[in-house]
Amino acid sequence: MSERSFRWALIAISAMILLSIPTMPGAIIGVFFGFGLAFFVAGPGWIISGALQKHGYAASFEEVMIALAAIYGGIVVAMGALAAMGWRSGNKELGRLLAAKTALFAALPIMAWLSMNAMADAWPG
Repeated sequence: MSERSFRWALIAISAMILLSIPTMPGAIIGVFFGFGLAFFVAGPGWIISGALQKHGYAASFEEVMIALAAIYGGIVVAMGALAAMGWRSGNKELGRLLAAKTALFAALPIMAWLSMNAMADAWPG
């Protein structure tokens, strides 16, 4: 990834975070994050917790969600470490690419939290 592309990627990630804050675009983004979380995180979480309970492990849905969040955080930290290793080894292209991916994956939970709050503020009632 060139330095120019890297800078544009960071600007785009920052813009996505800033669009998640206000009520109007943030609420729409929150709806899409809600669908994504419901279908791709909560559904598999219920399946995993049910399978663990069926096999004798006392794992609740909340514990499975905490474990999945910890795995996601570990992946983000590992990508950041790989970006630093690529940067130090002199491979600036790989370092910038992995740094941009790390920034995106670190920004997604922040965007979800901000847009869910914007959706709650925009809810009538």
